[in-house]
Amino acid sequence: MKSHAIALSALLLTAASVEAADVIVTVHGVEVGKGNVSVGICDTALGGEHCPVGGEQASTAPTLDFVFQNVPPGNYAFGGHQDINQNGERDENFLGIPKEPVALSNNALEKMIPTFSDAQVAISEGAENRVEIHLQMYGGKKGKSGAARTQ
Repeated sequence: MKSHAIALSALLLTAASVEAADVIVTVHGVEVGKGNVSVGICDTALGGEHCPVGGEQASTAPTLDFVFQNVPPGNYAFGGHQDINQNGERDENFLGIPKEPVALSNNALEKMIPTFSDAQVAISEGAENRVEIHLQMYGGKKGKSGAARTQ
């Protein structure tokens, strides 16, 4: 039991010494006035419970910025979706292919079946990190979702 307490204390001290970062996710290709745009930060895989942090905004401009504060350094995937029909869901066809515009970091939508590994970008400690993603129909025009930039 004592060794677990020491290991836990060491982990907490290490976590406390790591400086969290701000991440600005810029979403391009927004269809103005057509539902909300959502962005999620995925930590181990794409979708659902693997994207515990997110935000949502009205589609008021062709480009929107989402600011996430105190993100621990590490590798994350960033995903976006525009809810064109305003039903509060990302609609998919019977094969699970999105029927509304979606985006993934690191140009991952260029892959036939994108994975977390394809979409992951490194977030640096104590810096302002920028990630750009481009909404598009899955299988449609290729976006240029960039990797994170540290400033």
